[in-house]
Amino acid sequence: MTRDITLETNESGSLVLRGDANNDNDASPVAPAAVHGVGFLNVPYVGLPVYWMATAQWLKVFAVVGTFILMCWASTFDRDLQRSKHRANPPARGKDRGGSAHETSEAVWRLWE
Repeated sequence: MTRDITLETNESGSLVLRGDANNDNDASPVAPAAVHGVGFLNVPYVGLPVYWMATAQWLKVFAVVGTFILMCWASTFDRDLQRSKHRANPPARGKDRGGSAHETSEAVWRLWE
């Protein structure tokens, strides 16, 4: 059962409630400890593929799964472009972003010699 309640606080600290079917406040105030609310997240259409499988609407299921696979595959196109861009001009590394990790490792090896 879903119920929308409007809350107001009176001067004594108790809550004055008004339900979704009432235009007037309830007659008796309620202590805040007596009110228990449960929140929920409603994501429309997320359960439709399960419903389609239960009702054997396979064309819709395959369309959604195919679209998802196609989107995952299409998201890999940018990977090679990003790699080639970083190979030509690698991003700065290190604390001050002035030296690369390769330069740091060479300095450490020189200390060991």
